[in-house]
Formats: sequence, structure tokens, C-alpha cells
Amino acid sequence: MTSKHRKGRVTRLEDGLPPLVRVIWHDAAYNTGACYDPPDNSGGIILSSIGHLFREDDAFLYLSGDYNELGDARHGQDIPKVNVIEVYALGTTRRRKL
Repeated sequence: MTSKHRKGRVTRLEDGLPPLVRVIWHDAAYNTGACYDPPDNSGGIILSSIGHLFREDDAFLYLSGDYNELGDARHGQDIPKVNVIEVYALGTTRRRKL
């Protein structure tokens, strides 16, 4: 495969990527109530998670660590919306040479 073909595939991948976000949230595993009840905000573990926001519904934010050119997400994480404190949109400012 030539460099030209790889560049085209990378461009297609970048064009189809879901937004990259950082989510600050209360870890549901350390909630004192039921797993998906609103946390009482008085303690417990607060997490920072970063990933591609590939899906969202009324109850969850779905992040993935990897997202491929076919539109498949892997290394996913389901974050209960009731536990979310903040969501930040992230961006890439420039390509870095390796």
C-alpha cells in the first residue's frame, strides 16, 4: 500500500470520528446509594475519563478509547448521566511527528 492510499484512509477516519471529550463524574461503583441513583456529592470517588463520545441516550454517555475507520468503537465505557459533573469538548490542534 502506498503512502497516498494510507493518507486517504486516515483522512476518511478523521472525517468520521465522533467528538473527543473529557468527562468528570462520580464513579457509580463507589456511590453510597443504588448504582444509578444520583450521588449525594458528599464523598466517593470522582473520575476523569477521556474518549470518543460515540453514542448518547437519556441515561448514558458512551465513550470509546478506540474508533476505527469502519465506524466500530472498542474499549468502551458507559457513564451514567446522573453521575456526570462536567463534560468538556477536546480538540486536536496539530499533528505531531513521531
